[in-house]
Amino acid sequence: MIRRTCLAAILAFSTLTILSCGGGGGHGGSSPTESGGKHLTIGFGLAALSGGVVQTAAVSVDNREIGRKEFGNAGCALNCQVIAETERFGAGSHTVAVTIVRQSQGSVRYQVFGTGVVVDTVTGASQAITLGTKTVTLAAGGSVPYGISF
Repeated sequence: MIRRTCLAAILAFSTLTILSCGGGGGHGGSSPTESGGKHLTIGFGLAALSGGVVQTAAVSVDNREIGRKEFGNAGCALNCQVIAETERFGAGSHTVAVTIVRQSQGSVRYQVFGTGVVVDTVTGASQAITLGTKTVTLAAGGSVPYGISF
């Protein structure tokens, strides 16, 4: 019960951080897809549920990495935020994912959630993106994908 309450609080904090700050920590650059008038900021929260820690995680759009977060050898077990952004993002259907690049154990059970915002760079109109919570067991190199469209 306490862990679920903490995760809900982390999700709320992460959502506010992404929507108010416009992201950060990403490589930026051009869209992994077509050119467009959209700016995408996407963030994931990770919580290790089985005792291990995430040491490096990456965010990708349509199989192209747009950001990476290093948590160091000590790693991160709770409130592990990975936020990235990309410019000139085209409208349509896309896949966003968080990938565990490096972790402390062979496989770790995670609770993963995501949120983001798409801003039309011409009109300034924005659309919030809420990605559901998933519980998964991942080895290094494993990803958690989400489909989005706008």
